[in-house]
Amino acid sequence: MATQPRNPVPLPLPLPLGLSSQTEESLKYKNKNPNPQPPQPPQPRIIVIAELFSAGYKRRVWKVRRRRRSCVAVVWKLCGRHLFELSLCVRALSGVVVSSVVAVTPLPPRRREKRAMSSVSEKSQFWYDYGSGMSGFSDLPSPLPYRVRVSQFSENQDAGELQRRYTKQVEWSIFDGNIFLRMHYLDVSRKRIISEYYESDLEGWLETKNSLKYQSGTDWWDNIKEDFISIFRPVFKGLKMLHLKGQFHGNLSLNDGIKVQTCNGQRRGVLTDMAVLPVQGKIDEQLSSDVNTLQNIIRKVLDFPFEGGIVMIKEVQDLCLSQLKYYSRNSHLTIKWSLDPVLFWDVNRRRRFLLAVYWAFYRQGSSSSPPEPDKEILASSMFQSWHYNPGQATLYTVYNHELDPEKWATDYSILKFYRNCIKHAKYPNNDEIRKNWVLCPENIHELFMEHAEGLNVLNMSILTTSQIFQIQPVASRRDKIESIWRSLANQIGL
Repeated sequence: MATQPRNPVPLPLPLPLGLSSQTEESLKYKNKNPNPQPPQPPQPRIIVIAELFSAGYKRRVWKVRRRRRSCVAVVWKLCGRHLFELSLCVRALSGVVVSSVVAVTPLPPRRREKRAMSSVSEKSQFWYDYGSGMSGFSDLPSPLPYRVRVSQFSENQDAGELQRRYTKQVEWSIFDGNIFLRMHYLDVSRKRIISEYYESDLEGWLETKNSLKYQSGTDWWDNIKEDFISIFRPVFKGLKMLHLKGQFHGNLSLNDGIKVQTCNGQRRGVLTDMAVLPVQGKIDEQLSSDVNTLQNIIRKVLDFPFEGGIVMIKEVQDLCLSQLKYYSRNSHLTIKWSLDPVLFWDVNRRRRFLLAVYWAFYRQGSSSSPPEPDKEILASSMFQSWHYNPGQATLYTVYNHELDPEKWATDYSILKFYRNCIKHAKYPNNDEIRKNWVLCPENIHELFMEHAEGLNVLNMSILTTSQIFQIQPVASRRDKIESIWRSLANQIGL
């Protein structure tokens, strides 16, 4: 009996290109049902998951997540520009040593600072300079700035001390990167530090300025004055910041500690190579050593082209060194005063300074008429004797009730003459002077300084103020003297 052959099971045809299995099921469903309903979305395999949490719980979780995202955005907005320095500081403090230059974390792309000396690029070559003739572009792409300095230390350099010095420099460069040299990378195994680029040290800067033969110290000072002020102003400011925090530099010289950068066509000094206090070291000795070394550096700068000859520049001596020699750690006020030389002040601040010293003698005294200075203030006076002669005055002054010659009998009455010039000055009846001068306190100040050049009013005021800040009052007078200190410092801008 012949058996009927079974119908062969048809093999599934391959789907056309771009046709998914879900589309195939949809076609079969349509063939079986002439009035098809739209296919339902696939249900989750574990439906219990959707029932574990209530709608209220989900809303609370959503609010927490949204609040967390907003907090992260705010922190990123406030701190994004400093993440690069902070990451380096955290690595240094935690003892983690970066093993490769490429491993340094770059700034976030949207928060990079566009600075001339530290522009960051993730895929570009950077300029390295070992300072000994070895320089060029790197072969590997690096997130470091285009121009960096590579400081190579000897193999005998203690790794722990090197890391402590690097950490100290990182901390202060984060505090103020315009005064302290920025650090980028520390390689302890190779005893190598990569930092922000700088052109030279102080000795290299002096060699570039000493291209001519100078006949006198005045000619040399006229050549370097602008750079000297722009270089040493941040150096003094940085030392003041260190000493007010109880820290010290400890490694100042013409070759180390102070580097010279050029920013927007102007030179500036930056502090680097700060030493670490040894276990047996005393902080007071280190702070005094910083000040004494700084004075010696300034003298070497002034004597540089004369091969060790002693050159005395009166402006530097009167407005800088005479103030620096009064350095004392007795109070923060004396630190602020001695490390903020008048040499670096503009005309407006010098004018406020002289008026403040005038106030110390004539306005804060007793309630008698006319007011008399306190005995401590009188004992602090360093003014030279002088005699007012209105016939020799360059400026016509309006005194009205100040015509009595006895008003000008004291040495410090030169301050009253200065104050009256600022407040009541009038020009002579000369059209040429009226045409070339503008009646303003700044111009009157300059004209007075020319007239009273031989009296050294600024230097005498500096010495007097230094003496006032060093008064040792008795207990009954301490509150009065301290109020004078605070008011005087506030008027000067310390």
